[in-house]
Amino acid sequence: MDKRTFLRNLREELKRKKIKDIETVIYYYDELIQDALENFENEEDFINKLGDPSQIVQQFKSDEKFIDRIKEVNLNSIRGLVGTSVQIISSIIHIFIIFVISVTGGSIVVAGGGIIIQSLAYLITESRSIPEILAITGVLMVGSGLVLLGINMVKVVIDLSNNLKLKIIRKTKDYLKKKEGYENE
Repeated sequence: MDKRTFLRNLREELKRKKIKDIETVIYYYDELIQDALENFENEEDFINKLGDPSQIVQQFKSDEKFIDRIKEVNLNSIRGLVGTSVQIISSIIHIFIIFVISVTGGSIVVAGGGIIIQSLAYLITESRSIPEILAITGVLMVGSGLVLLGINMVKVVIDLSNNLKLKIIRKTKDYLKKKEGYENE
């Protein structure tokens, strides 16, 4: 099995078992395999030594601290191995994505809040017929849904921020390696 297939199978198994820190685990194994390849180890042999992705995921289930150890290794790896340019580029992309999604989520919250306030003001100002009250209640529910959607968007961005950063770092490194490889040819 090659690296790409192994990582894809591992990702699918992690999703299937509902492991939270998927990108942390993928980054760890990607770096582990890359280090082995840089030390001239055979890719298939090394991946076979790692074991089947389902066995690896079982290890996470049985050893709760394993993910914490992987996070520490990843952090050290990022500090020590990733070049400054990759860190800068990935940080800019990371901040931009968080900013855009947070602003979008905030805008949705404000829009939903505006709908709620306007609908309540419309209800309070005059007496309304039952169909009008039902229609305004529907609009209030839409406004409430928008507020909840916006809040959830911001919450998800905050929750997934670290995984997003690891994924951006991996993709940036892969892109720069490919670019270097093409320039060297």
